[in-house]
Amino acid sequence: MSNDDGGMNGNKSTIAGFATAATIFLKWPVVDRTGLKGYYDFDVKWSAPAAPDGQPPSPGLGPEGLGLLISTLQNQLGLRLTKTTGPVDYWLVDHVERPTAN
Repeated sequence: MSNDDGGMNGNKSTIAGFATAATIFLKWPVVDRTGLKGYYDFDVKWSAPAAPDGQPPSPGLGPEGLGLLISTLQNQLGLRLTKTTGPVDYWLVDHVERPTAN
């Protein structure tokens, strides 16, 4: 996977695995609610437009690339991302100690 050149692909991946990969790029949790079972191959391509001054787009998604990725997922794969609220698993660390030399 790469976000610098605007690509994400997978072989024999579940939709839940695809959602996990999308989480890396979108920087917020993506949850599979499609109900689709089985394994899929996917190859999603997007690219951010060049800057107005003719410079190439900056590495990473950036605001333009984020919008392009979301629209590309819908156009190429028919997957619509919807922001919603819900429970999210996380770790809470309330105490840390250095290990003892035993």
